[in-house]
Amino acid sequence: MTAMPMKLRVLILEDRISDLELIVHELRQAGYDPDYAHVSTEADYRAKVSDGWDIILADYSLPQFNALAALQIKREAVPRVPFIVVTGSISEEAAVTCMREGAVDYLLKDRLARLGPALYQALQAKRAQDEKYQAEEQIRHSNRELTLLNHIIAASSESVSEAAFLQVACRELQEALEVAQVSAVLSDEEGTAAVVVAESFAPGAPSIMNARLPLWDLGAAGIVLKRNVPLVIEDLAGFPLLAPYADLIRDSGIKGLMIIPLFIGDQLTGSIALSAMAPRHFTEQRVALAQSVAGQISGSLERMRLERERGLLIAAIEQTMDGILVADLRGRIFYANHGFEVMSGYTRGEIIGRSVESLAGPDVDRQVLVAMMGGLGADHQWRGRAVWRKKDGTPYHIEASVIASMDADGKPLSYVSVQRDVTDRLAMESRYLQAQKMEAVGRLAGGVAHDFNNILTALLAYADLLVEQIPAEDEALENLEEIRKAGGRAASLTRQLLIFSRRQVAEPRVVNLTALLRDFEKMLRRLIGEDIRVTSSFLAEDCMVFADPGQLEQVAMNLAVNARDAMSQGGELRFRIEDLVLDEAAVRDQPEGKPGRYVLFTVSDTGIGMSPETLSHAFEPFFTTKAEGKGTGLGLATVYGIVKQAGGWIRVTSAPGAGTAFSIYMPRYEGTSGVAQGPASREALPRGTESVFVVDDDDTVRKLIVKILTGLGYSVTAFLNAKEALQGVAALEHGPDMLLTDIVLPGMDGRILAGMVSDARPGIAVLSISGYDNRSVPGEQKASDAHFLRKPFTPAQLARAVRDALDS
Repeated sequence: MTAMPMKLRVLILEDRISDLELIVHELRQAGYDPDYAHVSTEADYRAKVSDGWDIILADYSLPQFNALAALQIKREAVPRVPFIVVTGSISEEAAVTCMREGAVDYLLKDRLARLGPALYQALQAKRAQDEKYQAEEQIRHSNRELTLLNHIIAASSESVSEAAFLQVACRELQEALEVAQVSAVLSDEEGTAAVVVAESFAPGAPSIMNARLPLWDLGAAGIVLKRNVPLVIEDLAGFPLLAPYADLIRDSGIKGLMIIPLFIGDQLTGSIALSAMAPRHFTEQRVALAQSVAGQISGSLERMRLERERGLLIAAIEQTMDGILVADLRGRIFYANHGFEVMSGYTRGEIIGRSVESLAGPDVDRQVLVAMMGGLGADHQWRGRAVWRKKDGTPYHIEASVIASMDADGKPLSYVSVQRDVTDRLAMESRYLQAQKMEAVGRLAGGVAHDFNNILTALLAYADLLVEQIPAEDEALENLEEIRKAGGRAASLTRQLLIFSRRQVAEPRVVNLTALLRDFEKMLRRLIGEDIRVTSSFLAEDCMVFADPGQLEQVAMNLAVNARDAMSQGGELRFRIEDLVLDEAAVRDQPEGKPGRYVLFTVSDTGIGMSPETLSHAFEPFFTTKAEGKGTGLGLATVYGIVKQAGGWIRVTSAPGAGTAFSIYMPRYEGTSGVAQGPASREALPRGTESVFVVDDDDTVRKLIVKILTGLGYSVTAFLNAKEALQGVAALEHGPDMLLTDIVLPGMDGRILAGMVSDARPGIAVLSISGYDNRSVPGEQKASDAHFLRKPFTPAQLARAVRDALDS
């Protein structure tokens, strides 16, 4: 049976076709099936020499080229491919030179029968050389892999960041795998793109540092990466999935690419990209080496991230202001963070080794101790509040959570307690609850006063009308006068209620509080009594505030009278004024407080003081500790309302037998002018014939106004609400001349009604009436507020207000 011809890839350098045919014939005669390429010029030879030939056959002498030059090119391109000189004639000296330069043999063309044996010997020698080279290469590869992995491991332990570690890894890989560029990319926080965080490249290669690359979205290539398989592209020119990067690839001159994914656990977190300047650069050995290194890099990254997370956790625990204690199963503390040191006043050295019970103090909530000693619920945790004591004995409130740290079998190893000092927060919540309670009471008081003012308006006005109708000698006048006096006292009482609820109409202006109190102090010395000494300390002279001066005097008077009553055996009443600047911390417990410049007005006494229970009710209306008939319980409520209406607040300190101090904080006024005063009242009772629309939802007050104005000659139309009034205005082609409206109306505020009527009838006069409004806030007055009449009012006051509004 005839043997199959042996495949042979051969490059033949020959300029004569007849000699080429002889050589090919002889190869076949020797039992080879030649797959050959024929070249006859240096250019063709250079183009073909690296195409994977088993052997090269070359004529010694060719036009403008020879075997010696071909040998030199072969040594540089394919050093292990055998080279045989086949020539017509050659000198012994030339033959020796060829052998010295790397030819394995030389043959004469007239003795081509030796070609078969020469080829066999050359191929056998090449096979032995290849086996030796592969063994040596395997040893070199193993050594290189060990060296490279050692360098990677050393870098991971020495590097302070992932980027620094990956920079070393890129440099080592570039040198070991002889590539033009190595880049390391990590997934961004969103996991949608990879960012180049490190790179190493040969001179001339472009940098892509910090570039954002959607490496996980390369279609089939992305799927390969996600399966933790290296992606090797032997020739980038024929890889269509990288078309978006065609310009970058062309400019860089890269021919081959290998991308090895980096996994942390099951999560694809990055990759290592290696770029080669020649196609098919990445052999199986290089791929295996790179993959082994990538595995080490992934492991190092995972360890570095775990260490970083541990460091961040420790830093967070140390920096948090919450106190953290860790105790063993017996309740002995073996860890305390800095937050607990600050919170408790103990140093860490004083805490470690102590029992939780000894550290907590005698009045600690026993439930916390039971929890720390292992008495947790079924879910192995406990939450609640307790009172602990600091090192100096000061009690403080904590919110604590205790949880058991468990081992793999579900058994507790230790107990972790996280504590937060809520002393200030609880105090602030208490103040907020008090403020909310006062606000609710204020709204109630304001509503009651508003309704009372409607009643008093009718009562006093009808009394005035009766006075005009009854002869002077009639005894009924005395009864009417008593009715008017009682109504006046009731009106005074409702004014105090409105001040407390901050709904009393004030006439604010810029007031020098220091000057006002100097004058008040002179008057007060004559009224307060000789057994009480009045002293003052005015640390600032020009303390300007924006408030009603009469109301400020009422504040001082009410506080002074209360202080006098608290010092029945004599004592000292002190006034103090100072200018100060408050920061965020100082106004934190004041819902309406803002940092800035304030005037602090303090009234203190050496009286009997107040208990905590009394102090908690001090500003509530109708609350009094005086004997029945000695006080209305509205003095401090009025003070509270005036101060709040002016944008300030009050702090009170008091204790039984230690006196009381009221500290009033009021915003310092930084402007240049106050609120202009209204026009002076006229003496005569004016009349008129203009048309007036009256809007008030109170039947009694509405009928009263109609009666008074009709009696003064006006044409009056009355409406129950804003909707009816607007319909009445729309029904008239012209007029009315004036709108007189209550501010508080059902469905629509009187000011809004006034604005809509003024838009429909430009130039119409408007008079607003109410038992209260909010005109005391600077800059909030509207055109409709220019004329205002406060309830209760007399017929004369109504007549003058209507006439003033019409005439203006």
